Amino acid sequence: MRIIKSFVASLRLKWLHWRVDREIYGGIFPHLRHDTDCGYSFQSDEELWAQLRQANLEAKRHIDTLESQADEMGEAAGDAFRYIMYWDINRRLARYEKIMRRDRQPGHCDPRFIATRA
Repeated sequence: MRIIKSFVASLRLKWLHWRVDREIYGGIFPHLRHDTDCGYSFQSDEELWAQLRQANLEAKRHIDTLESQADEMGEAAGDAFRYIMYWDINRRLARYEKIMRRDRQPGHCDPRFIATRA
C-alpha cells in the first residue's frame, strides 16, 4: 500500500510541476514579452508584482476569515477545522516547495564542474 501511495504522490507532484511549467513558460513569459495574449490581467512586470502583492493580501484575509469563522463553530469543532485546514494548506505548499527546490538555480557553482577545455 505504501508503494501505491508513493506512486500517486509522485504523479501528483509531476502533474503540478507540468502545470506550473506550462503556465510559466507557455503563458506568463510569452504574455509579458507580448508574443501572445494569454488572457492575463497584467501587461508588465510592475502590474504582475502589484497583482502578486494583492494575491498575498487576499490569501491572508481568507485565512483570517476562516479563523474567525472557526471561532464561531465552538472550541472542539473549530480546532478540528483549523487542524484540517492547516494540514491541507501545508501539504499543498510543500508540493510547491519541492518544485521550487528542483527548479531553482544553485547559489554557487562547484569549480570541479566548470569545463576547463573545449
